[in-house]
Amino acid sequence: MLEKVLADPKLQPYRRTFQPGQILFLEGDPSQDLYILVSGTLEVLKGQKVISRISERGAVFGEMSSLLGQRRTATLKALETVEAICIPKEEFPRFLSEHPEVAQAISRVLARRLESTSQELYGLKEFCDRLPDAVFMTDAQGRITSMNSAACQLFGLEWNAWRDKPAAELFAEPEAFRRYAEAARQGQPLREQTLRVRHPEGKERFVSLSMTILYDVRHHFQGLFCLGRDVTQAQRLRRRLRRVLWWAVPLALLALLLAGALVYGLPYFLRGYQQQTRQQNDLRNLLAKDFLVLKSLLAGKMASADRGLTHPVLKQFLAVQEAAPLPYRGILLLDPQGRVFDAIVVRGRLELEPMVGSPYGRQEFVGKQPGIYRVFTVYRRDKYHPTSYRSVEVAFALRSRGRLVGWVVFMLDPAKLQEVYHLTEQDLKHFRFKEPEKP
Repeated sequence: MLEKVLADPKLQPYRRTFQPGQILFLEGDPSQDLYILVSGTLEVLKGQKVISRISERGAVFGEMSSLLGQRRTATLKALETVEAICIPKEEFPRFLSEHPEVAQAISRVLARRLESTSQELYGLKEFCDRLPDAVFMTDAQGRITSMNSAACQLFGLEWNAWRDKPAAELFAEPEAFRRYAEAARQGQPLREQTLRVRHPEGKERFVSLSMTILYDVRHHFQGLFCLGRDVTQAQRLRRRLRRVLWWAVPLALLALLLAGALVYGLPYFLRGYQQQTRQQNDLRNLLAKDFLVLKSLLAGKMASADRGLTHPVLKQFLAVQEAAPLPYRGILLLDPQGRVFDAIVVRGRLELEPMVGSPYGRQEFVGKQPGIYRVFTVYRRDKYHPTSYRSVEVAFALRSRGRLVGWVVFMLDPAKLQEVYHLTEQDLKHFRFKEPEKP
């Protein structure tokens, strides 16, 4: 890539040799030297997770810290004997002026990263805009970083007017939102909370809000992922019922008995219904969130048919979710013909690796079929399970630019599905997910 630079005899004093396992620099280090790989292979780590490798002769790395004057964003470790040219920070400007081809190489690397990030963010926003529920995200300081179309409609806002504003100001009682967010940060068990919206038209609106904490790979708090449902009509109905009950008390005995039935029976029924609905929404929102995140990260990589690109993404996805009690046993990636392309175990003892390359075994993946997702009950057997075990699996179609590139399959534990969410396979089949329109 940079053969002219690698062959420059004036750079001989800057050559360094690193033995297998030796660390070039650690994540968070203040060092800002620039490196050019001469030979060998390096591992790039975030925390304890390997996210990529560098082996191309002439590859430039460490450039972000050198250009921005920031601490290292990842750890570089020699996988084998590595020889590299190390340019000190103070000599970086002179080095670039003498070797403009290095500046061109850095520019190409940064351009590729920007293009990849832009495509992922566009896919995430496109999916969020098609969700029926309101979605907004905050940074670690509680400022709004993104908001989908449903959220703009629910809160009666223009997105540009609320960018970087405190999320608490969306609500009539900001302190209630802050208490809810702080409880979520502390890991307390939370249910959806109903908050009154500060609507610009003066209309009284209510939203049932749930939160998910966003962490980085080192489990540092990065912000909140919030889902909200408009429950204004339900709140108005509740108020009407209270007024009816208030006026029914002084009536005759029959009216009194009817009022008693309403007071003791109807609220019990409503609580059971709301709990069931809330549990269903919890799982539906979790599946929708995890799928849209994986879609934004995997759609382009699945099209390349390279498992070396998809498997690190699955590992990174699980690392980000380490604090969340995910209801999945495993996650499978299928190609458009229904063959297992990649697999990863989320929880428990499973043997999924031998499935890679084999057919998933469902005819529903053959030919053109409508819908964005399907639900199956599958019986499997492996070395950890001499007798077959049952798995309820939800498959989402993965499309890129309107073309089917594969499927994401979430393997659910039936016992956990019943115990935590009180749902069956038939209940899952009644879930509704809106399929993104083709671009």
